Amino acid sequence: AEAPQRIPFRAPGVADCLLATAGERSALLVTLGPDPNGAFTGIREGAWQLLAQAPAIRRSILLLGHGTGSTIAGESIEGHLRANKAFYETLGNTAPARPIECLIFASCSASNPDQMRAMRDGLGYYPTWRVATSPRAFATGFSVLSALRDVAARPAKPAWRGLYRMGLSGDTVGAFGEVGIDGERAETTYWRLIQDGGAWKVVEQR
Repeated sequence: AEAPQRIPFRAPGVADCLLATAGERSALLVTLGPDPNGAFTGIREGAWQLLAQAPAIRRSILLLGHGTGSTIAGESIEGHLRANKAFYETLGNTAPARPIECLIFASCSASNPDQMRAMRDGLGYYPTWRVATSPRAFATGFSVLSALRDVAARPAKPAWRGLYRMGLSGDTVGAFGEVGIDGERAETTYWRLIQDGGAWKVVEQR
């Protein structure tokens, strides 16, 4: 994989945009708003490590920032996608236009019942591979990357859906990972994010 390249992206709220490439796989890694404690860097790097090895995904977008669910860094998710659809579908004006295959929202969802629907309403379609924060929950790097790890490893068929949750200081942290053509949704499998001897682990809830 080549070192990610910073590319210009002049849109409200956007603080940084990196284009990462590994063979036929490419991703735009977009940060909206400030990152005061530097946590976004690790999430961005972790997401690209997974996407660079994804067997079926060729084009991905990561949107990373502090948000309320319907917004990231004060910008409407739906409005941002609609206004910048051409930029994203051309990988920042570097490639021929193609639908986004994989879209990851790494942002809290305190007021939005369905970040996945915002993807569809903004783009006009559902990406086949998608990760978003579960309704009215907080996002962490571990919840987002746990969902992406399973999503990125899967083919487009069959449809699949997982919910990854943990409690943190009395708050709910959760992420959905989905694979499904044209928004198809499978039965949900439930996963618990736990700390075991200082290390984080993902265990299935049965």
